[in-house]
Amino acid sequence: MPTIVLVDVSLSVLLQAATEDKSLQRKDLIQRGVLHFLNYLEKEHPLEEVALMTFSSKCRTVVPFTNDLSHLRRELYNIEAEDRSDLTGALGTVFEYAKTVPPSAGVCNVVVVTDGRPATPYSLLPSEDNKTGSAPPQPLNTRVHAIAFGTAEECEHEVFEFLCNRGPGGHFTFVEPRRDSTIALLRRSFDSIMQTYYQVQRLDVALGDFGSIQAQLHPQLMHDMLGQRLAELGYEGLSVPPRLAVGGFLAMSDFPFPPAMSDHALIAPQETMSDESKTTHAALYKVLSQENLYAVCPISRVWHALIYADDVIRGAVAREPE
Repeated sequence: MPTIVLVDVSLSVLLQAATEDKSLQRKDLIQRGVLHFLNYLEKEHPLEEVALMTFSSKCRTVVPFTNDLSHLRRELYNIEAEDRSDLTGALGTVFEYAKTVPPSAGVCNVVVVTDGRPATPYSLLPSEDNKTGSAPPQPLNTRVHAIAFGTAEECEHEVFEFLCNRGPGGHFTFVEPRRDSTIALLRRSFDSIMQTYYQVQRLDVALGDFGSIQAQLHPQLMHDMLGQRLAELGYEGLSVPPRLAVGGFLAMSDFPFPPAMSDHALIAPQETMSDESKTTHAALYKVLSQENLYAVCPISRVWHALIYADDVIRGAVAREPE
């Protein structure tokens, strides 16, 4: 479930933030909010690929998709503000980049963080003269979220609600600055997105006589794009069973492109696990990693999920935008 963070860097972000600390600019609030989001992803979704893009009159890819979030943190604080914001053009660039995400990765979440109104905002909305509006076509694999903060006069609620309700549907939050709680409100806005769209899924996976483990997979076992694929094949309504079972193993060298409905990385054992669970989890992880194997989990007659060790993709070279 890759994520594109799209940050407003128009000149208005240099205005003073409405906080008790009068030295803070709006840009500082944006950075703190995005940093809060990145910290959560790094802790709970260590394989999540995130790209950082900015928009003013032009849209730029600051950091292409990567799971090295320390790189994003550094670049987040090197952003410079310039001229005006053109959200229409930025979304067109972002949607083109989102098309590079393979369907197997799930829906690409676009998180827009802005402080003001987009350029010519109402042109984005459908009207009697323009039935579709000027908002660029949104790919099927893309969901838009928006966090906007500023005065009520600055924020065009209709525009952001329209953008976030297209496609799979996303989340829109407007934060009106309050001197004693603006930063907390901004963090809660990111929390709402994280709790709804970035929940941690841990599944009970049985390993025969070795017992079972609580496994966290990436991407999650069922996601929107996989559900859509199953529906196209006439199997709409299939759900994730409460317990999986490893039915066998396949060598990666024998099946570089296995005919499976989905494949998922097994996150390495976590310190919070019980000793017994951690031991079993570590044993499976070691076998998958060192022997380059897939664990095959039959879920239904048409759906077999393949699980592999996450170190196969951890630290992979980031994809460059086309």
